[in-house]
Amino acid sequence: MGDYGGGGFERILETVVEACQKKRQCKFQSSSKNLGADPCPGIGKFIEVGYKCRPYEFRSKVACENDMVQLKCNPHSRIAIYSASFGRTEYESVQCPQPQGVPEEIHNELELNDNSKEYYKKEGKVRL
Repeated sequence: MGDYGGGGFERILETVVEACQKKRQCKFQSSSKNLGADPCPGIGKFIEVGYKCRPYEFRSKVACENDMVQLKCNPHSRIAIYSASFGRTEYESVQCPQPQGVPEEIHNELELNDNSKEYYKKEGKVRL
């Protein structure tokens, strides 16, 4: 267990807002290097961004770690970010490649709880 203070993935929303808010389109790299300290190095993660093409169209984008993420709205709309999360869930629905040598059962033991900003692992917690 460890405490990662202000350098953890809680910066994800701030990072995405800085890159995309009020733009018609944007791109950013979904790398843990860009998003703060990685409390679970070697475990593949994904990013999910919820956004709205103002004034009325809601969208969501999911990408694997290290992918280039592109958000895009039509020419008369602008991006409004309303959520962003980066990590891994216990019941994975996103098919992202695993790092070489990481067994599937280890890969699926992590769960990101957005409300408490904690990674849960079967052996204990890693607080961000």
